[in-house]
Amino acid sequence: MASYRQTTLAAEVLMEGVGLHTGRTVHMALKPAPPETGVVFVSQGVRIPANIQNAAQHAARNTTLQKGDAALHTVEHVLAALSGLCVDNAVVELDGPEPPAMDGGALPLCRAMRQAGIRELDADMEYFTIKQPVFVEDPGRAAAAALPHHGFRVTFLIGYNHPLVHEQSFDADITPDSFSDTIAPARTYGFIEEVDALRSAGLALGGSEDNAIVIYPDRFSTDLRMPNELAAHKALDMIGDLALLGRRVRGHFIGYRSGHALNARLVRALIEQACQG
Repeated sequence: MASYRQTTLAAEVLMEGVGLHTGRTVHMALKPAPPETGVVFVSQGVRIPANIQNAAQHAARNTTLQKGDAALHTVEHVLAALSGLCVDNAVVELDGPEPPAMDGGALPLCRAMRQAGIRELDADMEYFTIKQPVFVEDPGRAAAAALPHHGFRVTFLIGYNHPLVHEQSFDADITPDSFSDTIAPARTYGFIEEVDALRSAGLALGGSEDNAIVIYPDRFSTDLRMPNELAAHKALDMIGDLALLGRRVRGHFIGYRSGHALNARLVRALIEQACQG
């Protein structure tokens, strides 16, 4: 939807499933909201606006929102779906500490939201526009950057010392159609040797070959939906993390092996630059 007006959902969207990391069954409702609401999560009676101020500093392998003693884990796929479809205002209610993993990506939620419809509101949209380059890095490991651009573009590159995923890349201007077709289907992934360590740390308890791609030494647990699915999923994660800026964005965002923590550093650096400028 090419619009300069704020938007919300035209109808409520209901989802149910198991959380990727907690393994708990959860019911989720995405509800329409008035202008200037932004995206607000409500978990067990606590309202947590989706912004960088409420992002936990040291969340592992996911993006966690925290307010007081309340924490909500793995919100990035929901935020990516809302951002990708240009939904500015929504209340996301859950009866557990983590949204359902669905298929490991954002496709089921994206389809449900498009079926519910998106409607314009009687309020102008204010974009977060990148005016000067911003760069953050973990030296020798990962980097992320934001550059001026007339639209919303994401480029992501990954590389591993593994014959099946030595290099992959993703690059596209993000619109509701391109998000639905090239990003929403991309599922989360992990290497088989990581699985036991993650579960010992209390993570990936709801992960299975139904909602994640497991990478073995010589095969994937399931056929890839597209040749660059792993890089596309990292782009999905980045879009979800960029949603913590609280507004639609105009800029070109580039990630090289960046994860949630580095993406959050980029968001904080962008806000700091905006405050100075």
